[in-house]
Amino acid sequence: MQPQVRRFAKERMVDALGCAAVDSFFYLTLDNTQQRDDLLPAPNASIEAVHAAAREFNPVSVTMRVRDDSLGSDEDDAHAQLSKAAACYALVEASELAARKRYDWVVRTRPDLAWVAAVPPVKSLYEDRVYVSQHSWPVGDAFFVAPGKLAREVFRAVDALGQDSHCDASQVEKIGHLAAESALHRHLASRKIPTQLYDGFAFVAA
Repeated sequence: MQPQVRRFAKERMVDALGCAAVDSFFYLTLDNTQQRDDLLPAPNASIEAVHAAAREFNPVSVTMRVRDDSLGSDEDDAHAQLSKAAACYALVEASELAARKRYDWVVRTRPDLAWVAAVPPVKSLYEDRVYVSQHSWPVGDAFFVAPGKLAREVFRAVDALGQDSHCDASQVEKIGHLAAESALHRHLASRKIPTQLYDGFAFVAA
């Protein structure tokens, strides 16, 4: 959420997509004090400052949760990242329902990614596959681009955990710190959703 990171995100990711219109949705979960301090745009800044930074992207909605004892067990699971992606996508679906429209493309990203080069415009992408980054193995879950018709299946990957013999929580927990990436990969493969590793997604964690 640092100013230069926000500028790179707008110029090299949002604008570079080349969409006629872009709606953004923020769903942020701060798991602990250190993570909260890392996300805040300046030392001793308030959570309101995070909302202000998010508003630079003219978001449809901004949801922020600071972890406490009232949160469910999903926050403790190895696949917490998929749970958060699903929660954010629920905001997208609510917007689609209210506007009676479906987005052509849905992009999953994080506010702590610093873009070092522009992403390719969506007009250069095929609408029959999900584009994933090569920053994690076997696929990266920090950033991916999904055509609207496949978005729900991708973002709701967490629903398959514990329900699908090809992708269950007991197997995911054995994988360790790459649980979210492996769970997403297994889910997409079991649903026969084509994916393409794309080296044009050039970012580093800020």
